[in-house]
Amino acid sequence: MARVHRILLGSGLLLALLLAAFAFYLYGVGLLPFARGSRMGAYQRLWRALDRYYAYWDMAPVPAGELKARYDPKIAGADTACRGRSGPCEPYRLALTAMLAELQDGHTRLVPLPPHAFPPVAVRQIEGRAAIVWVAPDSQAEAAGLMPGDVIVAVDGLPVEEALQHVPAWAIAFAAPHTRTYKRYANLLMGEPGSNVFLTVEDISGKRHHVQLLRGERSSTNWKPIEGRRLDDGWGVLAVRTLQGDPGLVKNFDAALDDLMDAAGLIIDLRSNGGGNSMWGDRMVGRVITETLSYGKECFRGRHPYHLWTKGCHGLEVQPRGKPYTGPVAVLLNTNIHSSAEWMAAALCTTGRARCFGRITAGNTGNPVPFYLPDATVYYSTGDFYLLDGTRLNGHGIEPHVSITWTLEDVRAGRDPDLSAARAWLREAASPK
Repeated sequence: MARVHRILLGSGLLLALLLAAFAFYLYGVGLLPFARGSRMGAYQRLWRALDRYYAYWDMAPVPAGELKARYDPKIAGADTACRGRSGPCEPYRLALTAMLAELQDGHTRLVPLPPHAFPPVAVRQIEGRAAIVWVAPDSQAEAAGLMPGDVIVAVDGLPVEEALQHVPAWAIAFAAPHTRTYKRYANLLMGEPGSNVFLTVEDISGKRHHVQLLRGERSSTNWKPIEGRRLDDGWGVLAVRTLQGDPGLVKNFDAALDDLMDAAGLIIDLRSNGGGNSMWGDRMVGRVITETLSYGKECFRGRHPYHLWTKGCHGLEVQPRGKPYTGPVAVLLNTNIHSSAEWMAAALCTTGRARCFGRITAGNTGNPVPFYLPDATVYYSTGDFYLLDGTRLNGHGIEPHVSITWTLEDVRAGRDPDLSAARAWLREAASPK
């Protein structure tokens, strides 16, 4: 009996040591939210994790050593300034936000982001100008007479060209130059929640007038994550606006597709899908293929527990499932498609399954993992995605087969040139040969 007790005691001690070692390992890679440590200690552990796992050091505009050397004293100063204070250390958060923004990687960032809000309009670069492309219904902007196609010429008294340079670095921290430009215009009017922004706007007649708008949450009452509809000429349209959510997202996709199975052609609209879970995108693509579809590979530098200690590269493929849609498929793209939505675009647009229309996607992927710090959490990229032809997705994006350039007249007339081009191709692709 004594021997059994010794064996059990020894086994228990061994298990306790193993658990302690594993907990210490998780602490080292920042995965224990209840044990974040001191600010400086967490900062140093973060750098060790970045050195081991971060996917894009070869793409970083500044070498790792130089970046760390510049921010070591800034973080130390922030830590000193906050000693003895209660609540989050804002100087610490701001210094980390600035440091990570220098990597120009949309998946490497501090969460939560600095407080920010927008007035009830959306801005995009059209014909090289800051064009209003959407006005919230029943909003202050609508009451002020703003219309899609109006052009902003000044913000808070600054010419647009100058105001664009004041967009915060963290808001445009992306690898691809075209995405940085897109985000600079999209965030042109961003500012403190509850603050006012003063605009000089030029309307369709060329007349200029001044408008004051309040920054706050923008409502989108008719937004649905998945939406199917049938156009008047019979083509089916499936809008996939996000890949965030539970498996119910796939069920909604299936239900919408089932209602369109008799359509002679299908248009999948991925525009402005910010990504989410790549599993859901793969399952959606699985409904429009009849055999296994390979579409790229993902590579990891180090063995991270979030990825089950996988290292090196592994192929990415989609399996067919359910009743397949076998007709021609067109896909609508724009520069605001990110992350796992780009994987979905890769599976459709680079394999021959679909014809794609619009603009190049964001080139922003990274399979990020969390690192828990005092006062905040850092997410950083660990996965490097490559297309079948060897092209690196991050910093590049998925190019459409047919590039579409919008005009101010398109916006003012409420036209959708991407959709029109897709319909024209479907008429040819679905016609009897």
